Amino acid sequence: MLSTFWLRLLAGVYVFLLLSLATPAKESLPITNPIAEPIEFGDLDIHLEHWAAAPATSRKTPRARINCLKPLPGKSGRLFINDLRGPLYEIRNGSLQPYLDIRDHVPEFFDERGLGGGFNFFEFHPEFDKNGRFYTIHSEEPGRSEPDFIGPDHRDGHTIDCVIIEWMANDPQSSVFSGSFRTLMRIRFPIHIHFVQDMVFNPTALLGDDDYGLLYIGVGEGGSMKAGQASNLNRLDSLLGTIIRIDPLGNNSANEKYGIPDTNPWASDGDDDTLGEIWAIGFRNPHRFAWSAQGQLLVTDIGETDIEEINLVQKGGNYGWPHREGTFEFQLDRNKFGLLPLPENDEGYTYPIAQFDHTEARAISGGHIYQGKQHPLLRGKYLFGAIVLGHLYTMDAETLEQGKENA
Repeated sequence: MLSTFWLRLLAGVYVFLLLSLATPAKESLPITNPIAEPIEFGDLDIHLEHWAAAPATSRKTPRARINCLKPLPGKSGRLFINDLRGPLYEIRNGSLQPYLDIRDHVPEFFDERGLGGGFNFFEFHPEFDKNGRFYTIHSEEPGRSEPDFIGPDHRDGHTIDCVIIEWMANDPQSSVFSGSFRTLMRIRFPIHIHFVQDMVFNPTALLGDDDYGLLYIGVGEGGSMKAGQASNLNRLDSLLGTIIRIDPLGNNSANEKYGIPDTNPWASDGDDDTLGEIWAIGFRNPHRFAWSAQGQLLVTDIGETDIEEINLVQKGGNYGWPHREGTFEFQLDRNKFGLLPLPENDEGYTYPIAQFDHTEARAISGGHIYQGKQHPLLRGKYLFGAIVLGHLYTMDAETLEQGKENA
């Protein structure tokens, strides 16, 4: 018969084992302060001056929803800016002059619900001065038109469509658009957030280069995580949470309205289930694009719980979402999102070249690489912002390396 001492010892071991099985190890608990060291203020001062103001497009706040400013390719000096509610303006002598209003051409246009809904972005073809072609992204509530792409885990509910249109101006030099348009693709998203974001041509590509005239497009995850549809993400048969690359002047896509370059990573893999349009996967909200003088593509990705990312995007890369957020494992439980340390057997993901957490800002606002000569202290710097706090950050963009965090 066991003595009282041994009975107590065994009971203690039993309770310890039960607690060990019921309670996760401390290292596996969500990380509350992933990046403890704050970002220090630099020694550059930037003075801002009022330059132009947008006309009101609503009586309610915000009176205007300005989203993107871009120049025409080449040396014309023409600048254009869009309002999420539909207008595209040309800026002339500090004044915004109407060039095109999407609402006049697309009766299904919708911008009343969701972050970033409406007329999201525009981009001019490298040969706009000759062919008059430019491209826009806007949102519509699902109606008569069937989507070209929808997540594998699609359900009925408050879905939203994003539509990419090619416009063809009769006279590229005209100050007001007149011409025709056609739809390139329509993508359906689970809920009204994280739609199609920025789109760009590679400005460093020259005529005859493989990348010349190919359009890069950032496709958000459409709120798949919040909708409980994480299975839409990080897979090659879904466009959600990806960056795609297409030839808008081609016609070998499934809908025959654009081309899929055969140099895309999965365009010629022989698998009918993969989408040849995809250039890279693993993004939550690839918000803004910027190109370095060396032809490197920088993409900011807005995080879910803690981490804001700047990614150096390369062909075929997997940037982690929803399994990773920054350089952390993401806890895939929509009732308790959180970050965990990376597992020991971590492999297969490409991590950000820069990141910060939500003690610095709630969301990253992607910017531009300054390559001018007027302000030499800024030359080669990537300037980007912090939404809510309003901070402006800089990062050296001339020595970027994959696999290395850059200050």
